Amino acid sequence: MKNIYVHNPKLLRFVILILVMVQITSIAYSQSILQMSDFVLYNGNSTTGITTPASPGRCVLLSSSTSVSGGAIGSSTLVTSTGGSNIDGSIYSEGKVLLSNSNVVTGKITAANVAAVTGTILSVGSSANFGGNIDVNGNIVIGGGTVSGKVTHPSGTTYNGPTPGGGNVTGPPTLPVFPSAPTITVFPAYANTADITSSQTISPGAYSNVKLQGNKTLTLNGPGIYVFNSILNSGNNTFTFNFQNSVSGAFYIYVHNNVELGKIGVTLSNGGNANRIFLETHGNGSTSSNGTYAFSFANGSSGGGSKWMGTVWAPYAAIYIGSGTGNSSVTGALWSGTQVNMNSGASIVYVPFISCSTPNANAGADKEINCQNNTVVLNGSSTTSNVTYSWVASNGGNIVSGGNTSTPTVDQAGTYTLTVTTSTGSCTATDVAIVTKNIAAADADAGSDNVVTCYYISATLSGTSSTSNAIYNWVASNNGHIVSGA
Repeated sequence: MKNIYVHNPKLLRFVILILVMVQITSIAYSQSILQMSDFVLYNGNSTTGITTPASPGRCVLLSSSTSVSGGAIGSSTLVTSTGGSNIDGSIYSEGKVLLSNSNVVTGKITAANVAAVTGTILSVGSSANFGGNIDVNGNIVIGGGTVSGKVTHPSGTTYNGPTPGGGNVTGPPTLPVFPSAPTITVFPAYANTADITSSQTISPGAYSNVKLQGNKTLTLNGPGIYVFNSILNSGNNTFTFNFQNSVSGAFYIYVHNNVELGKIGVTLSNGGNANRIFLETHGNGSTSSNGTYAFSFANGSSGGGSKWMGTVWAPYAAIYIGSGTGNSSVTGALWSGTQVNMNSGASIVYVPFISCSTPNANAGADKEINCQNNTVVLNGSSTTSNVTYSWVASNGGNIVSGGNTSTPTVDQAGTYTLTVTTSTGSCTATDVAIVTKNIAAADADAGSDNVVTCYYISATLSGTSSTSNAIYNWVASNNGHIVSGA
C-alpha cells in the first residue's frame, strides 16, 4: 500500500472515512449476483410512468395466513407482513424487512439498507422461526422465537433477540447484488375488434378487450403471442392453455392496460406447465378498483379458490392477489415495478418462467456407407453455447456409439435426427442427416488376351470398369509376372 501524507487534519478524517466506506461496501456486496428468475415475489424501483402504490408504498406485502413455497422474495425497498406468514424460501431486501408475529422463514434474510437510514432495519415480532442466516446492514430486533442460523450486522449496530444458533457476529454482512428489473417489452398493437364476452377458443394474435362476466372459458389455443388491450372480467371464469402437446414454445400474453380477473381458474390441456406462461401488463392502475393495481384477482370460496398459473410482470403499477373471503393460489411468480400485495388466504408456489431462444442445430453433411467404409461418423454441431446433443435413428438406421454426442458412429443406411437442447431443457431444435449404403459389386473387364513372344517380351493389359470410383488390383498366377501398374 502506498503511504498517504495529509497535513490537514479535517482532510485526513475525510480520506479515512472514504477508505472505510469503500472497504465495507466491497465486502458487504461480495455475495453472488441474484437473477430475476430467483424471485417468486419481487417489487422493483420503476421510475418511468409508474403509479404510486397504496400504503405502505413500494414493497412486497404479505397479509396474515399467506404462504410462499420456494424461490426468494425480493424488494428494492421493503418486505413486510401484517400477520403470520409461512415462507419456504429466502427474503432479500435492499431496504428494510418488517415482519409481524408468528412468521416462518426457512431460508436467508438480508436487508441491505442501501439508503443508510438509522433505526431498526430488521424488525420482527414474537414467535419467529428463522432457519437460515441473517445479514443486515443496521440494527436488528426480533421479539422472540427461534433463530437457527448466524446473525451478522456491522460494527456500531445492535442485535436484540433470541440467541442465534450460529452466533451473533459483528462485522460486514454478506449481502447479495440485485439484478436489473426485467426488460419492458415493446408490445405489438392490439386489434380494434369486438370485445370477447363469451366462451371462445382463440389462436395467437391481436385482440381488443376480454370482458367475461361469469361462467365463461377462454381457451388460448397453442403457444405464441396473444395481445390484448385489457382484461376486465367479473364473476367466476376460466382460462385454458392448450399446449397442443408441443414440447417447447411458451404463451406470451401482452396486455396494454389493466388485468382484472375477478375470480379465476386456470387449466392446462395437452401437456405444458406454468413455467411456459408469461403475462406482461402495461396497465397503470388508473381504471382499476382502487386506482393502483395493474394485475389483480379475488379470492374464491369454492373449488379450491381462485387460481392463476404463470409469471406476471407489471412494470408500471402494483399486483394485488386475494381480495375478499376464501383463498387464492398462484403457481409461478409475481413481479411488479412498485408493489406486490398478497392478501389473507393467498399462497404461491414458485415455478419460474423459462425463457430461451431456439438453438441452432446442424446435423452435418449426408454420408455414405460403402465397401471401403462400413461405418461413418456424422458431424453434428450448434452455434448455440451450452447445449446437449441427442441422435435418433429411423428408417433402418443404427447408431453404434456416441448417440448423445455431436459426432455419433453409425453403420446402417437410414435417417438420423439430431436434437439440440438448451441448458434449461426447454428449447430444442432438430436437423436431419441421411446415410445411404452403396455396396453393389463392381463390374470388371480385364480386356483382350495378349501374347508374349521372343520378340514381344512384355504386354500391356487394358482393364476397365463401368463402376465409378473403382479401384484396380491385378494378381498374377500360373507363372505370370507383373512388371508394373498392378
